[in-house]
Amino acid sequence: MTSKRLILTAALGALLGLACSACGRSSTESSGGGSLLRVESEPAGTNCPQGGLAVLTGLDQDEDGILDDGEVVSTSYVCNGQDGHSTLIDTTDEPPGPNCPAGGFLVSSGLDLDDNGVLEPEEITATEYVCNGVDGQDGLGSLVSVMDEAAGANCPSGGQAVRSGVDSNRDGLLQPEEVTATDYVCNGATGADGQPGLTSLVRQEDAAPGDCPFEGRVVMTGLDEDRDGYLDDAEVQATSYVCNGEPGAPAHASLFELLDEPAGVNCPSGGTQVLTGLDTNDDGLLEPGEVMATNYVCDGGNLVLRVSNAEWGGVCQRGGVKAESGVDDNGNGVLDDDEVDQTQYVCNLFFVQISVGTSLTCAVVSDGTARCWGFNSSGGVGDGTTTDRHTPVAVVGLTNVVEISPSSSHACARLMDGTAKCWGSNSFGVLGDGTTMPRLTPVEVVGLSNVAGISMGYSHTCAWLDDGTARCWGRNLEGQLGDGTGANSLTPVSVSGITSAVGISAGAHHSCASISDGTIQCWGRNWSGELGDGSTTNRTTPVTVSGINNAAEVSAGEFHTCARLATWSVKCWGGNSSGQLGDGTTNDSPTPVDVPGLVGVAEVSSGDLHTCARHTYGTAHCWGHNGFGELGDGSFTDRLNPVPVSELSQATEIVAGAEQSCALLSDFRALCWGANLFGQIGDGTTTDRWFPTLVLWDVAP
Repeated sequence: MTSKRLILTAALGALLGLACSACGRSSTESSGGGSLLRVESEPAGTNCPQGGLAVLTGLDQDEDGILDDGEVVSTSYVCNGQDGHSTLIDTTDEPPGPNCPAGGFLVSSGLDLDDNGVLEPEEITATEYVCNGVDGQDGLGSLVSVMDEAAGANCPSGGQAVRSGVDSNRDGLLQPEEVTATDYVCNGATGADGQPGLTSLVRQEDAAPGDCPFEGRVVMTGLDEDRDGYLDDAEVQATSYVCNGEPGAPAHASLFELLDEPAGVNCPSGGTQVLTGLDTNDDGLLEPGEVMATNYVCDGGNLVLRVSNAEWGGVCQRGGVKAESGVDDNGNGVLDDDEVDQTQYVCNLFFVQISVGTSLTCAVVSDGTARCWGFNSSGGVGDGTTTDRHTPVAVVGLTNVVEISPSSSHACARLMDGTAKCWGSNSFGVLGDGTTMPRLTPVEVVGLSNVAGISMGYSHTCAWLDDGTARCWGRNLEGQLGDGTGANSLTPVSVSGITSAVGISAGAHHSCASISDGTIQCWGRNWSGELGDGSTTNRTTPVTVSGINNAAEVSAGEFHTCARLATWSVKCWGGNSSGQLGDGTTNDSPTPVDVPGLVGVAEVSSGDLHTCARHTYGTAHCWGHNGFGELGDGSFTDRLNPVPVSELSQATEIVAGAEQSCALLSDFRALCWGANLFGQIGDGTTTDRWFPTLVLWDVAP
């Protein structure tokens, strides 16, 4: 059974690879149309000892609706079982929806157990979706992760789990929520003489251009027959391809300009001033408003400088400038390769995460620093002052940041080493430093380590740790710390009963955690049913949200909570005075209700009285209160159902705050809209914006 299962899953893995290769392809582009599949009988022979089916996949390059031989990019074999049953494949059209945002087809496969030649529902052993691309969307890289699989239900004698998917958040890592298929390559069982079976092996290599038009990986699997620990070519039993999507349009070019630097403070003996930046208006000139960084290369002896653009994706992810220096040993006035003594990179900076509070907005920058802007009377911006900031400014002394979360007048950041730092107003001990003293610059949260996620409420903060437990601190009058008491705490306390959290969200006066089994647990204030347990009773310890067992994400607002499900849909519960539940009514609901009309939801975020959702294809919908334009639809009208955010595409993150919303785009620009009394939109004004507006910022390192 092991070898039969291996061949079947590898064939379906190939189909997954085809789905990846089609992602991001516009149906109007001349480079190709939709995905196609052709199934042919495979006679008994080398590919299938007992016969079976050959599955040919590719892209309809000439858009004639037929998969021609020249369009085939992958061939896999689904072989008949050794017990004599035939393998069957059934394909049906898949309409646009959560499984395929732009439509595609569903591929079902299994064994013909009753030998009637028809694949019936009870005979289906695997299902895959081959999805068409979405017009205008950049292709995403495909990823493969191979991990040891312990002996158990999936592999009785152990083996390896091969997980594949698309890098939807573009971080180069295959995150759990990005996994779209898991195949198991199992070790052989122990023989009758007590000898262990052969070990299963997986080998990955770069795919050839003919197999993946836009590059990708080829995954080969088999058994280590010669027991040398390496999967030789002759041992390969199955091959599948995980292909990258088509690249999108190029972004702005990096530019540099060299100016003479006179002798002075920057260079005692004079030298060269190196100005770098992005050509945001694409005119080929580095203008003053485009300069992002200034460096100095100072003279000394026969020092020579050579400056060039840094390649994208190398040392500098978004490009930049490469400056090489050395001594002109041969006196030819040129820095030759063998004369380079030092190489420095000045990389273009960009936002990698954005978060919105009440009147305060913060973002993490690619170099590990952070910027905040907006309300600052209590030091929430973290720049050491109490002056409101209308454009982003650097948080003082903060480095190695991986996540940030602001609230009304304070903010916290999770650092790379697993600790956390907070700053701003410190009422009820919300900063977690053991005091109630306000802090104009970051201070470390006492006794907190191994932090995997952090979230701020109005007057309390929560974090989940990498061991699955949770900690909260600050105000606890409504039980929002979850420790079974109503006592405030100036330092983190354990949330009762939370042992397998995979995410956390602090609302205004309640908190919720996503649990690894797909359930959600909430605690704290429950005036409007925001805890989702069917009651309006405050809870000092976590209770389970009714009717949800496949949650992928939870987001707590002021009086309501929403969850994104594994089906790419959304449910909300709690207060609904402005339509923030999105069900077409203003009726509160103490249990989850469906948000209709949403498909392919990749992220959900709850604000005070409104909610926003981002789709896998980069657009977004918002609903609820709209008095300040926080829905981004160009009006100030509350919406009881989701409405599209105007002029927003290629979004990779969306966040809803109290009365404003923000999005991060695939080109790493940030857009915000809604209330702007304190400059929290970041466009240099205090004018409310009812359309997405570009955040202005200086990213000089």
